[in-house]
Amino acid sequence: MKDDPRILSGHHKGIKNLVFSPDYQYLVSSSYDYDIIIWNPIVGQPLTKLTGHEAYILGISMPPGTNYIISIDAKGCTKIWDAVTLLLIEDKYPEMANVRTVAFAPKYRRIIYAGMYLFLQSFSQFISGWKMVVYEYARLLDNKLTEDFPIVQALVSLKNMEIYVATIQSVSVWSLDDGVQLRSFGNIMKSEITAIALDYDQRRLYVADQGGRLK
Repeated sequence: MKDDPRILSGHHKGIKNLVFSPDYQYLVSSSYDYDIIIWNPIVGQPLTKLTGHEAYILGISMPPGTNYIISIDAKGCTKIWDAVTLLLIEDKYPEMANVRTVAFAPKYRRIIYAGMYLFLQSFSQFISGWKMVVYEYARLLDNKLTEDFPIVQALVSLKNMEIYVATIQSVSVWSLDDGVQLRSFGNIMKSEITAIALDYDQRRLYVADQGGRLK
């Protein structure tokens, strides 16, 4: 039997993120309208709308083993919501602005913020206090070059316990555990880097550039 698709309406702008919670059986969406909507996908109705962000939301996570919804916006504001009551518990602002991308490592309770800087946030203790590790600037491999470039994308490999960070000119590898830079590669593409991806085994990193090339 073929079911008709159900249309869920509620956001006023394009949807940026979707997360389904198997524990609570609801769908979480965020949009460029700065809002988060909690949906009952069975009946197709919103349960509630979470408001308060002042920029569009880059990422949402519901870490396994916790009762939290974590949302991060482009200003770097991180909000923690109670997944049961759907009330705001706490919000935090890292010492950075203009966040371009975020990555989550729920198993190890880490959040990676990337803009001009790279931040590793531990959320092992939400209420009693957070630990912040500030990474170095993302730089080219050549030490003679002093210009810093904004971060394009950050990926997490739980298998390798590493963070892969791409700027428009370089790719660097960082330890997920302690934030130490492990390797850095500069001038690997002919034009500006636009995206990176890991393969299924997380052993090979693919790099794409503005000229349409893939390495």
